[in-house]
Amino acid sequence: MTSRGKRWPAIRLTARMIEAATEALGYDVDQDWLLGLLEEERDYSDRELRSELRDLDRQFRAAGGRGVEMADRIDALTALIAARGAGS
Repeated sequence: MTSRGKRWPAIRLTARMIEAATEALGYDVDQDWLLGLLEEERDYSDRELRSELRDLDRQFRAAGGRGVEMADRIDALTALIAARGAGS
């Protein structure tokens, strides 16, 4: 269940969240990019994000690993889920 429309407190990006996203992706993440993701996707539950990630991963594999937009979204979801997990 989502909480769309709910007012949220400001997101505080921690070193642990940045480290988790970096480890999940295997490369350094831009802090502003990660904070933007956390803010943009805050209305979606972890379950919804994981479901989208699974669906995109299947589509990406079916496309033979082609699709820059899909790959970018997969990276974004991977970083987002890792950062959220480290922030809880």
